[in-house]
Amino acid sequence: MKCLLPKEIENLKIRLEKGEINANEIAKMLPEEKTALKSILESVVSDGLGIKASSEEIANITKLAKKIDVAQKKLGNDVGNPSKLQENIDFFKAKKEMDDYLGAQVPSPKLRVLTSTIGRGMMLFSVKSPILNIGSNVEIGLAEAMTRRIANFGVRGTDNKLARDYIKMVNKVYQKTGYDVSRMTTLRDTGAMGERVLGRIVQSQGKGAVRKSGRIIEDVVFKQLMGAPDVAFSSAHFADSVNLHALKLAKGNKKQAKDMMVDSMRINPLTPEGEILRHQGVMDAMKATWTDTSWASRVSEGIRKILNEVSGDLRAGDYLLPFIKTPANVISTGMDYAGIGIPKAFFKTYKALKAGEFSKETLSGMSRDLVRSGLGITGALLITSKLEDNDFVGAYDPQRAQLEQLRNSNYNAIRIGGKWISTDWLGPLSVPVTAIMSARKYGKTGGEKTF
Repeated sequence: MKCLLPKEIENLKIRLEKGEINANEIAKMLPEEKTALKSILESVVSDGLGIKASSEEIANITKLAKKIDVAQKKLGNDVGNPSKLQENIDFFKAKKEMDDYLGAQVPSPKLRVLTSTIGRGMMLFSVKSPILNIGSNVEIGLAEAMTRRIANFGVRGTDNKLARDYIKMVNKVYQKTGYDVSRMTTLRDTGAMGERVLGRIVQSQGKGAVRKSGRIIEDVVFKQLMGAPDVAFSSAHFADSVNLHALKLAKGNKKQAKDMMVDSMRINPLTPEGEILRHQGVMDAMKATWTDTSWASRVSEGIRKILNEVSGDLRAGDYLLPFIKTPANVISTGMDYAGIGIPKAFFKTYKALKAGEFSKETLSGMSRDLVRSGLGITGALLITSKLEDNDFVGAYDPQRAQLEQLRNSNYNAIRIGGKWISTDWLGPLSVPVTAIMSARKYGKTGGEKTF
């Protein structure tokens, strides 16, 4: 059997990249062409995986890729469209198989799985973590739903049934595959297994008892306890956002609005209107589930990343800061509700006027900032008007050492019905309530109170 010349191998490579080689074409190839093609495929897969791939692995990858291709063809451009529920499930199942297989070929070190996945999972494996997550999601969700309606100057939606169908689809896809469709911007952006709540997660695919235990933790703690409630709220907020805004974008035309709404539910919308609605829907879903990227989350996750890099496979950052994105965003969003939204709105207006680009999006963003501040300050004043100074204890108040419920704790607390509860449970009102009560109880001068 002769060998192909370098030029012939290069031509074969080009034809492969263009998709001109199929099963029938391969069957007709000469033995030397098949050998060269096998070598090219091994090289491509090895470069992509960072490992030397065997013929069996290439065959498995080809088989899994074909399943994705078949599912994709059935689904067409409707990835995310609730009218094709089963097709979406089949597609994401095929994608999950591929992702898991590739992950198993390049498994994470056992120590990393033990510290980052199992260690962090065991710390979060309690009733308190998911309950606090759900409770804070309810509060921010109600506040953001009100903000959307006030800023949008309307409460009427486009198609409530379609919105409900979308919510059902997102949650079913998540349960079957672990992928969150509601906040995807591309098919690479999955946010699987509670990753949006917890930050980057070490994957546990591969052989061995440690990795198997890691997969159990991923499924029970990350996917179900932390991820499932988050996806449920996210899908509801995305659906609510596109339901409200589509009608306004279509200027009241219900049929046109429904078409826009359906298009926005696709991961890759086909129209500019669909892209606008999807972008806004994803932002609203992230904001209302504490999973957006804020200055506070960037700083906090940056600190965790440094700790992880310094400690290597011990992953000290994941161990010391297991659940950091939500608390960080509670602070930044709480500051918006405490009044920071007002200067933010004026700053956005100034920038827009200076650039000569005062668009509807700018006006909408400015309105939301103002509404958040208005709702936050009003809500905080209503709550604090019912509290006495002694009904609040700051995180560093020496008095807490004398209170049985607060002894050895380190959070700001208010007393309601004779019981002390953390102000964390107030969600977006946590910061303004804490600020007002701190000023009242601990501020001795006008300057101290203002600070």
